[in-house]
Amino acid sequence: MKRIILLSVLITSLVTNAQNTFPTPTGNVGIGTNTPSTELEVVGKVKAKTGIFTNDDGSDYVFQLGEELTTNSRNIRFYINNNATDSQSIFSEGWYDSNNKKRFIGQFKSNGRAYIGYYDQNGSEFFKLNYSSDTNKVYMHFPKPDSRVIIGGWASYMLEHKLVVKEGSAMIEGNILTNSNIGIGTNSFTDGAKTYRLSISGNMRAHEIKVYTDWADFVFEKDYKLPTLEDVELFINENGHLKDIPSNEEVEENGIEVGEMNKLLLQKIEELTLYLIEQNKEIVDMKKQIEALKSKK
Repeated sequence: MKRIILLSVLITSLVTNAQNTFPTPTGNVGIGTNTPSTELEVVGKVKAKTGIFTNDDGSDYVFQLGEELTTNSRNIRFYINNNATDSQSIFSEGWYDSNNKKRFIGQFKSNGRAYIGYYDQNGSEFFKLNYSSDTNKVYMHFPKPDSRVIIGGWASYMLEHKLVVKEGSAMIEGNILTNSNIGIGTNSFTDGAKTYRLSISGNMRAHEIKVYTDWADFVFEKDYKLPTLEDVELFINENGHLKDIPSNEEVEENGIEVGEMNKLLLQKIEELTLYLIEQNKEIVDMKKQIEALKSKK
């Protein structure tokens, strides 16, 4: 009987001095408040050595930090499911702002998949990191069209620069694929009416360059009209270069197309070959005539 009286005095003292209620007529318990609005309401700090747990109340989350979902709510929700199937989350965490917009979601599924997503003030996803146990690959996604990845420091870059590596280099051991253009030392890809997929400002070297183009074997066709050497000489005297070959001024101003230039040079080589063949025939014929004259003497 004395113990019951002592316990009653202790509870009364706590209620009087700390504004604690054990419990109210509604069945709620308050610590630091005489008017608890939930089963347990604490006005102040809570310290737990092991953890804070809640029972299943029909909601889709088992633990929440922050106010209930209202217009001005700010809360963090945790979801834990120990009986999850392969496609269900065994742990899920969600952060929501005062407008009840999700800003962060983290999910870990029993089949090994994991997902982390960040959202803007409207609840729209702007970053996602996903691991798929099916393919054993990690996927990083920036869904917004104005997204940008900058490595090495912040700076002002052109809007079209989605990936920036500042004061360093990037090493890629696989292939680089693009449906647009590549510029090295330049961001200009047009020259006259043509657009070039690869544009380089500076020197370039390579062990081998392969060019696909048409060729100049039409010179050997029977209906090809080979210019006479007199016509070739006349054109050179008047223009200072071979016919069909660009002049020095044209090359300095417009450059040359490697494939087209090789075709033109081959055309001149094949024409020169025809001239040599024709001259060789004339030389052979002259030798025969000379031998015939000698035999008559």
